[in-house]
Amino acid sequence: MAGNELYHIINATGKLIDEEYYFANIEKILEQNNIPAMPKKIWVGISVYLGNQKSASMDIEGAKFCYSVAYELTRDPSYYQKIEELNKKLN
Repeated sequence: MAGNELYHIINATGKLIDEEYYFANIEKILEQNNIPAMPKKIWVGISVYLGNQKSASMDIEGAKFCYSVAYELTRDPSYYQKIEELNKKLN
């Protein structure tokens, strides 16, 4: 997917993209453009809190969604484990 996007950018701009430079300097580039490199911890906390609330009220799909947000932001396996446990409740 990213390869196709790079190909499109190269064709649209007529400029070659120095992938090595961007990968080596990504944090600096993000910082210069005021783009956070990591999600704020508050969003993870909110997702987990809502996941716990939805799980307690037996809104399994809602809880799975909330935990999946936390998992996508952190890649913490404990959130994936919660999603798997909720999947078992659906079956």
